[in-house]
Amino acid sequence: MPGARTLLLALAIAIVGIVSSVAFLFTPEPAYTFLTWETEDTSHNMVVNYATTQQLDKLVVYYDSKPRQGQLKQYAHAVSTTLRQRSGITLKVHSAKLHSLQSGKDYYFVVSDGDSVLTDERKFQTVPETGAIRFIAGGDTRITPALEQLTQLAAETRPHFAVIGGDIAYADGDPEKQSRWQQLLAIWQRNMITPDGYTIPVIAAVGNHDVNTAMLSVTQADYQPDINTAPFYELLFHPAGDKSFFKRRLGEHGVLLVLDTEHVYPADGEQRRWLQTSLQSQDTGHFRFAAYHVPLYPSYYPADGAPSQRLRQFWLPLFDRYALDLAFENHEHTLKKTYRLKNNQRSNTDDGTIYIGDGNWGTDSRTPKQRWYMENIAPLNHVWLVTLDSGRARVEPISTSPAPDTFAFELQPRNR
Repeated sequence: MPGARTLLLALAIAIVGIVSSVAFLFTPEPAYTFLTWETEDTSHNMVVNYATTQQLDKLVVYYDSKPRQGQLKQYAHAVSTTLRQRSGITLKVHSAKLHSLQSGKDYYFVVSDGDSVLTDERKFQTVPETGAIRFIAGGDTRITPALEQLTQLAAETRPHFAVIGGDIAYADGDPEKQSRWQQLLAIWQRNMITPDGYTIPVIAAVGNHDVNTAMLSVTQADYQPDINTAPFYELLFHPAGDKSFFKRRLGEHGVLLVLDTEHVYPADGEQRRWLQTSLQSQDTGHFRFAAYHVPLYPSYYPADGAPSQRLRQFWLPLFDRYALDLAFENHEHTLKKTYRLKNNQRSNTDDGTIYIGDGNWGTDSRTPKQRWYMENIAPLNHVWLVTLDSGRARVEPISTSPAPDTFAFELQPRNR
């Protein structure tokens, strides 16, 4: 029967395509190159990371402000790497800290074992101190074809860096799930590159699926914060001082505060004191952004749930008092934008904070709940693109399906 044979052939082709797609997405690679920061200065520093399961001697990163095509003797600078490894995890990270770089400048680099070159020559650009800055922000990066597609779309916007707000590989801090991190690093290595060839650095917050303890264990009276409860997060992103809360400068435009929504550190105590000091010390007129995992204003889970209530209790007074402009929230697997909020109610003026999210960079979308604080909601995979230029911030979602225009908006720095 020709019809039956045709149907069987089509089914066989579909199965082969699915298997090939899965193999493409999930085949581990021998090594992964990615960029991070360890200090708040994103304009004059960079950390080059080379992650592999292989046993390698000390590696060297060669770099220059001009392309050298992997000819080691022609590079102006060479920095030895520091080896980072953790018990039970076979993935090892060789990291080189590049200092005294020029802002807004291109740099070319390769990783070498001293004799041979282990990587293709890559390039990055430091964040400009003056002029326009673009970055993308999202979270909940589950390993799916949608993640790959959305990462490609995000890279096409030519961002200077990417912010990932937790639940980065859904590996739960479990060494047995290391392959998920390898899959994610492979996707980044392929796709976290702009059309003109710049490797995009990553700034990461910690989420509940990055730790190997229950989310609310940090609220126990005898709890002692330990970054090792998030072993892959600590290994790959090595936040300075082993703290899961820190800040990054955005050139002349302001600051990004990366917070821990009670996965390693409680929201109160040391983290709250740091948050107050950081907000208080910011220059008047500069933008103040925050990125974290669990939202103060959920779009799916109950608004009166314990995590969100505690975050509003300890952080909301500081966000209001020191005029946080924009918060990047995650965890819910939706697309959302709140009204401008202050004192836990809608603000009728330009005063207050806008909360956007909600962590849907490749996960299965959930149907968001309409609540008093929601201005726009949708069940869409997305990341947010932020463009800082000429004293304003343009904010818009990038989605695998076009998002309504009503989600895009602009911010002006506020008088404080």
